Amino acid sequence: MKVLLLEDVRSEREISARLLTAARHEVAVAADSKEAFEALRAHKVDVVVLDLGFAGGKGLEVLKSIRSQESTGHVYIIAQGGKSFATDIHGAFLAGADDFLRKPITREELLLRVEGPTRIMKWAKPVSGTGGVVHDLDTAFDPTSMRTWREAATLLSTELGDMVGQAVAVDADQARPAWTIGAAIPLSFVQEQAEMRVTVGVDRASLAGAGDLFLGMPDAAPELIRDAVREIANTLAGAVKRNGLTDGIELTVGLPMDLSERPAAPDGGPSASWVMRIGDKEIRLLVDITVVQQKNNRVPVAQLKEGMVLRQDLKNEFGALLIPAGTRLTATTAARISKLMGDRYVVEVANAA
Repeated sequence: MKVLLLEDVRSEREISARLLTAARHEVAVAADSKEAFEALRAHKVDVVVLDLGFAGGKGLEVLKSIRSQESTGHVYIIAQGGKSFATDIHGAFLAGADDFLRKPITREELLLRVEGPTRIMKWAKPVSGTGGVVHDLDTAFDPTSMRTWREAATLLSTELGDMVGQAVAVDADQARPAWTIGAAIPLSFVQEQAEMRVTVGVDRASLAGAGDLFLGMPDAAPELIRDAVREIANTLAGAVKRNGLTDGIELTVGLPMDLSERPAAPDGGPSASWVMRIGDKEIRLLVDITVVQQKNNRVPVAQLKEGMVLRQDLKNEFGALLIPAGTRLTATTAARISKLMGDRYVVEVANAA
């Protein structure tokens, strides 16, 4: 594979070049836009890895220029960025990028992304002689959303990355309360049935230590969806730690589209599944959360009542102390804190009902 690196930071350019060369790729490099187009003319490039900060922050302009020229428009382009993930990925795909690398990059991800076009080429070669367009992501429209498939996928990834909200609620059964952690995301292209199911699972053995979340999804899942679900996983990991759910939990999570349509889980715990369509792909996302064991003296902040005694400091999301441990709540204090923090947090109390 012949790879052209467009990166004006010398140290990063040299590191990526060494990694790709060690993996037996032919590598050319360019430090500015002039060198970039000279390299494109001089080499029959298969893949361009373009940093969006290239050419003094004009990476998107260089990307558009490469894509617009007949001699280079076919090249597979991997954009890389990271200062503002949602903004970078949105702009990169609209400008014509085929894939996206989020910085800081790892050796494994760099090599996997660069080798991605080889799979496409295996399918493209037999089709090249037909003389017709098989599927043009930039001009073919989804009739329901009036967006191109590429725009729909880009907007989806942007929304999933930025518009995730957690909701934590306690069941009425105090003996075995069930907690739900969900993400409410407005999407315009929600359709029917699914071909793939994307899930996020908690490893119970390690939950007590860190509440780490692990991804399990089909290899066929689009990279944009995989990236978006990783964003969800990171968000949920923070929610798990913040809410102290460390007594054993089994969790499978998807992206709720309409909380009113939540079906019952087989074991009685909260569950839901939703379907979305991206281009000609339909994906079902499932939520199924069950707390196996939960201390009865942990209650949501929204359910604090007069007379309860805090067993731990109550802090806001920035770590500022609101109420110290040992405080017996008055009705006024309980009401104010409940209104301020809502049901997103739980706190340990001495005499919970």
